[in-house]
Amino acid sequence: MNFNQRATENIKYFIRQARGGKDIDPKKISKMIQISCFKEKNNLQEEERINQYIQSREIKNLVHFTHVDNLEMILTYGLMSKTILMNEGLRRHIQPKFLDNKYLEGKEDANYLSISCPDYESFYESFKHDEENWAVILFNTEPIKKHKCRYKPEELAKEVSGFQGLKEMFSDSEIKVSDQIATWLTTNPRAKVIEESVIPPSWIKEVHLATAKHLKKVKKWSSPQNVQVKIEQKFFEPRIGHKYWPSSKFEPRIDHSYWPPQELNKVHVEGIHGDAHWDAFISAIEDSKNTLFILSGWIRSYVIEGQVLSKMEDAIKRGVKIYLGYGYSKQFETHQIKPETAEALRRLKNLEQRTANEKGELCVKKFKNHAKVIIVDNKYRIVGSNNWLSNRTYSNSEYSIKVSSKIETAEAQKDLAADF
Repeated sequence: MNFNQRATENIKYFIRQARGGKDIDPKKISKMIQISCFKEKNNLQEEERINQYIQSREIKNLVHFTHVDNLEMILTYGLMSKTILMNEGLRRHIQPKFLDNKYLEGKEDANYLSISCPDYESFYESFKHDEENWAVILFNTEPIKKHKCRYKPEELAKEVSGFQGLKEMFSDSEIKVSDQIATWLTTNPRAKVIEESVIPPSWIKEVHLATAKHLKKVKKWSSPQNVQVKIEQKFFEPRIGHKYWPSSKFEPRIDHSYWPPQELNKVHVEGIHGDAHWDAFISAIEDSKNTLFILSGWIRSYVIEGQVLSKMEDAIKRGVKIYLGYGYSKQFETHQIKPETAEALRRLKNLEQRTANEKGELCVKKFKNHAKVIIVDNKYRIVGSNNWLSNRTYSNSEYSIKVSSKIETAEAQKDLAADF
């Protein structure tokens, strides 16, 4: 029985134990998997050399991208190779979603990671039609310090093991780019770390998502390991220096040599005045594809009525996660719920129940809030004076600004997600 066969059988056994036994701690099962599926470690001298090199180059993270459906498994049991996961019995237990990645064909007996930034070319081919369903996992540098890894400095290069292989990831090239990029970036953005052992979940630092669509469940999965979950767009774009390595078969959406890229950070601003807020409100619900945040001081049945409820229901059915936040509060005063507020909440509760089995989700939360904000996916945000969930008459002068900017909208979405 070879290493992968032995590892597969051990993992199947441990996961059956975890799912069949009520008192078995998943962390204990994960630890058993690491011990039984460990292939080869670096000796102390090699580990120290690698550690010093990592520090000298200020390398903080190893990076792996995967489908969101795989995160629960990885956060619970660790990162395993495709060869191990392909076992039919194990697939029934874990149900992994494999990458359609031709670069890895015939090389499926190991985990493939990048240093500091994902291999954007491979990643883009996977997420280009549904980036909201993909995630970037940041590991600490323990895998390359502790485990005997192989390194592939560029796509057609030979694999080199150990400290020498790691150094070659940062060696200069004929086009002389190493002096134009940060020390923690590999010379070639497609450079790979090849790790044959299972990587434990305790070595995961962060999980990055492109949108808030899966934020709630990923936070739940990551909680036992105290892993941070963030919404951050930069890992879903080409890294610094990508333009120096053109591919005959690949055209990135944005070709840039620094962060943030000018094209990605284009900003368009427009003003919204008076009753134009209603059209902007309805358009925001219609425009949303993945996530919609609406924050308002108050919530009233004047707004939460037939047209709005119907638009929200359509959005939830197409997979949108809608987050509604309200709850303006004055210090030392108790806020009384008015009849029109109670009616609005009742209608939203009915909508939540009607759409419980749909692809999207409705989340309504009361907290101390004075913000009047709409955020639509990573497309645009609207900020101003209007209480979106309670104002329908616009009897006072209301003015808001709509800002379309992918990077800035992603940052704003990340901030608002913390309230939910």
